[in-house]
Amino acid sequence: MNEHITRVFRNVRDENGLTQAQHAEMLGVSAGHIGTIEQGRTKPSYELMAKVVLRFDVDANGFFGREREPISADAAKSLLIMQNEAQSSFDQYLSSINEILHRYENTTGENE
Repeated sequence: MNEHITRVFRNVRDENGLTQAQHAEMLGVSAGHIGTIEQGRTKPSYELMAKVVLRFDVDANGFFGREREPISADAAKSLLIMQNEAQSSFDQYLSSINEILHRYENTTGENE
């Protein structure tokens, strides 16, 4: 697993004087999940990394060990909002498709 991600999670927790349980509660995951991330056995989701960036004002580039201009917490928040809007649009699309299929099934069933 990417050692940069492991290091960022551990450093954020240490710098804020948090236990794994406290850190996990703040991020909405289990303490065991934080432990497996810090041990390098599990990769966090992009959503979880975004929560760390927003909650602790962390440079998102640190997760990937890149030497680029840091992304601000505002930019990370904007990206998360865009992701949520895209997911919402996709969910609406699927709902529309399911409604059309349901109508089609009812129509074809009446003709038999």
